[in-house]
Amino acid sequence: GWMIAKCNGPKFDGSTGPYYCEMAAAVGVELLNTTGRGSINVGGYDYYTDDEFLEFAKDADAFIYPSAYPTWKELHTEKYEMLNQIRAVRNDRVYDTQGQGANDWYESPYSEPSTMMEDFAYVTADTNENYLDKLVWFRKVDNEEDVVGSPGVCENVHDKRNVRESYDC
Repeated sequence: GWMIAKCNGPKFDGSTGPYYCEMAAAVGVELLNTTGRGSINVGGYDYYTDDEFLEFAKDADAFIYPSAYPTWKELHTEKYEMLNQIRAVRNDRVYDTQGQGANDWYESPYSEPSTMMEDFAYVTADTNENYLDKLVWFRKVDNEEDVVGSPGVCENVHDKRNVRESYDC
C-alpha cells in the first residue's frame, strides 16, 4: 500500500508537524495530504491501494518518493501503467531522498534546515531555471543510472560538515 502525508493542525494546512508539512508551509507549497483513511490497515496504520493512490495523486506537480526499497526504478517498472497516469511522473518531476545515501535524509537535514528547505523548494517549484546549486538530499530519478549519493566523511569530528561546499570539513 501507499502511505500518505497527514499534516496536523486545525486546518491540516501544514502549519504544524510533521517536519515535511512544516517545510511545505514555510516555502509556500501546497502539500497533498489527507484526513481520509486508506482501505489497507497494517498495524494500526492506513495505506492506500493503487487505485486510491492514483485518484489522490494524479494531479500532483511533483512527487517525492522517500524509499530506497524498492528503488524507484523497480517500483516504476512494476507499476508502470498506474504511475504514468500521475502528472508528476509524466513530467519527469519525481525525486527520491537518496542524494546523500539511503539513510542520511532521516538524520542530517535537521542540522542544516536552510539546505533542506532549498532542496525542497527546488523540487516543488513551478520553475527552477535560476537555481545554481546542485541538489543535496533529493535526487531526480528520471535518470535511472544515477548513483545513490554518499554523506561524506569528516576526519575531525569536531569540525562542521557543510554539504553545499563539497563536504569540506
